[in-house]
Amino acid sequence: MPATSRDGSVMAWSNRLDETRDIFVQRGGETTRLTTDEEIDTEPTLTPEGDVLVWSRRVAGGDWDLYEANPQGEIRPLLAEPGAQRKPRFSADGSTLVFEDRGGIGIIREGEREWIARPEGNEDSRKPRINHDGSRVFWERFDAASRTTTLWMRDQNGAEKPLLTPDHSWTGYDINREGDKITYSVWTDEGEDLKVWDLGTNQVTELASKAGVNETFPAVSPDGESTIYNLVDFRTYPKVNAYIFRDKNGFKEELVTRHPTGRDLFPQVTPDGKHLHWMWIHDEDPNNRALMQAEL
Repeated sequence: MPATSRDGSVMAWSNRLDETRDIFVQRGGETTRLTTDEEIDTEPTLTPEGDVLVWSRRVAGGDWDLYEANPQGEIRPLLAEPGAQRKPRFSADGSTLVFEDRGGIGIIREGEREWIARPEGNEDSRKPRINHDGSRVFWERFDAASRTTTLWMRDQNGAEKPLLTPDHSWTGYDINREGDKITYSVWTDEGEDLKVWDLGTNQVTELASKAGVNETFPAVSPDGESTIYNLVDFRTYPKVNAYIFRDKNGFKEELVTRHPTGRDLFPQVTPDGKHLHWMWIHDEDPNNRALMQAEL
């Protein structure tokens, strides 16, 4: 999925070309191919103003480094050392960058680097997320022995603690701007449902639980009042109907209806809450894809 600036005027994504992947950037409606090397360039993230772009590059030997580019397209390595620096993400205020590595979760703030979530035994930390000011960091801890995943958080006081465990049967999540509420999907006998966990009050509420369908891939708006998600209906398999819904304070509305030849998946809200991005995937050719955008 694309990375966007706060207002959505700058967008960056990775595209497969010539048996590799390159970074593309769109500014002011003009699209440019930023990277043209033979390496794999992927997983871009943007600062709020869209002036700095950071992404992961696979280099010789199978390692991954972090690279960055300014608006003029000047590219330089940000973090180039042995390891697998991947999945970078900026906080909404641009003050903090998080990423995963073989040694845990890395945090860069004001030029200083910190490591948290160090690997333990068969466990590996990956896929970090961060709240708006970098005070709360979330990540997935994968246990290779049991093939299970637990969601962890480091709070504003520096305490690391597990949140969602395998017993929750969770499949995905998103956080609100402050990082004090988690919207997550869970497996049930009737499909996937969505729940909201208020970490301040420790209350869990149902957000979407329609029987017989999967309600998944939640994306929380910056103000926390809306959750946009996929409703995927497999009851007509092999034809799969995918819709994009919005829940706003308990009122549900369909934003994107079923496309006649493809599936609209993976909704994402721009940091200013004014635009919706998602991926369209052809029913019969999953390599036929398009990035879509609409105003909210």
